[in-house]
Amino acid sequence: MTHQRRETDSTKVTVESGITTTEAISAASDGTTLVLTENSGIGVLSEDKNITIDFNGQTLSDHKNATGIGTILATSGTLTLTGEGTVDGVNATDYAIAVWAKGDAVVNITGGTYINASRSVDDEDEVFDLIYASGNATINISGGTFIGVTPGWTLNVKDADFTNDNAHIIVTGGRFYKYDPSNSDTEPVKPVSFVAEGYHVTQDGDYYVVEPD
Repeated sequence: MTHQRRETDSTKVTVESGITTTEAISAASDGTTLVLTENSGIGVLSEDKNITIDFNGQTLSDHKNATGIGTILATSGTLTLTGEGTVDGVNATDYAIAVWAKGDAVVNITGGTYINASRSVDDEDEVFDLIYASGNATINISGGTFIGVTPGWTLNVKDADFTNDNAHIIVTGGRFYKYDPSNSDTEPVKPVSFVAEGYHVTQDGDYYVVEPD
């Protein structure tokens, strides 16, 4: 029988074998940290609660997912992503989003590797968002590595929500493959900087690294 095992720390729950990330999020109480113990599929937070996912070296992916949502999707509440692990956005639709925040959700990305680089690009005009914000959502990025198959679209805010100043992506850390988050062409006003005041970008080979001033 599969279950979630609660550790000595009352706010930390180890997600045992056989439980999906979405099931674990749904069952968790407000303030819980979920520690993954095996690779899993998509993870959805749709309730107004504060949940942390510790990747613990695991991978979240579902290449057969035909819903068109992000591998990690938050529509409400606050979701924090931490630890070493991988979120692969590739699925069975025309989207390849690793993390999507919408509604009133807040997603804090503090660690992990986010990819959709295994997605094939059949047309030079194709674009695949890796990290996407819409509605009134906010994505805060303070760490992690980001590798997009179309690097210029590593970070993107839905145009109307960017124009109306509703959805936001705020970067204070992280490593971005062939993408400068302080000089992005994804929004109606080009270029735009997602990098917060007091931080700057340094190029390190093919990566752009965000650091404090």
